[in-house]
Amino acid sequence: MNLIIFGLGIVLATLAARPKINPTIRRTAIALQIGIFLIAPFITNTTAVLFDALTAMCIAYGWNFIGGYAGYAAFGNAAFLGLGAFVAAAFMSRQPGHPNWPWFVGIPLSVAIVAAVAGLLGLALLRLRGQYFSIATMGIFVAMPEVVNWDAFFGPHGVIPNFFGSGSLNFPLVRDAHVLGLTLTADQHLFYYLGLSTALTGLGLTALLSRSKFGYSLVAIRENEEAAEVMGVNATTSKVAAYMLSAALAALGGAVLGYKLTNITTEAEAFFSVANNLQMIIICLIGGIGTVWGPWIGAFVLFGIQELLRTFSSNLNFLEWQAVVFGTVFILVVLFLPRGLMLFIRSGERLTWRSFVKSLLKYRV
Repeated sequence: MNLIIFGLGIVLATLAARPKINPTIRRTAIALQIGIFLIAPFITNTTAVLFDALTAMCIAYGWNFIGGYAGYAAFGNAAFLGLGAFVAAAFMSRQPGHPNWPWFVGIPLSVAIVAAVAGLLGLALLRLRGQYFSIATMGIFVAMPEVVNWDAFFGPHGVIPNFFGSGSLNFPLVRDAHVLGLTLTADQHLFYYLGLSTALTGLGLTALLSRSKFGYSLVAIRENEEAAEVMGVNATTSKVAAYMLSAALAALGGAVLGYKLTNITTEAEAFFSVANNLQMIIICLIGGIGTVWGPWIGAFVLFGIQELLRTFSSNLNFLEWQAVVFGTVFILVVLFLPRGLMLFIRSGERLTWRSFVKSLLKYRV
């Protein structure tokens, strides 16, 4: 059933993304898509992979602002993913010395704090360009777990004692809810809807801001930063704002992900990991960077492939080659779809072997 939901999500998003399609069809496709995802917990046995796809999509939408629209390839956004989870846990935890605030207070507050931290870092980092900026952001990613474990500041006798629990915190457990005679379980329903809200937040912000003066300023910076400044664009303000948005959505996805996992540590692969850094970029590459629907389509394609591979994983020999097959898919996407699936969705061109070769030659990959 999850594969069917992913497939419907891709098809309906493709219709919504076509620029020349009838507006009524586009609105209907969006409405149908939202409707399908609202009822998904009641028509599938597990929403775990859907939750993972939706939170990853939110994080990818964040990277899309700085890496897609502004053209600054950040390789360290997983730092903000992990920081968002830890700050939210610090406010929500029932451990001694923590305020134990509800999720609807702790998560938004963590997003605001992480965005502010990113703004301060961005003022320095965004003076760099190209590979120098990318390497600097990777340095932030490497340093962030050490900051969370910094005893002088967050240790038992630090400036903010035990704020991060010495690198290990627990979110409060979530109880099942009863609404209109229906039992909404934590994993199957409540966390899923939190994940869906993060994805819709990323999509909504991108759709709104991409058509604003701010969005056009980011595109101008990506195409030619010097020319954009000559035309009156405040490049520093726009880039820092994009970096803050990027961090805010990463923190939002990370906080919701941490809330579901309950226990978080700086060693947990779900937070400070290279895989998270790559995943958000790959999602945007598959769908199309610097587009509204690219991360949405890319996340469903990526996790749809994962779910498809999982269905064959009962065969031990296939399971051993699963990572190889998955890595091969990534390489093929970079080689033959460097502008993502949105290139074909917007132009209406059919996906044939000739079009793949054309992309390979045109973009000199």
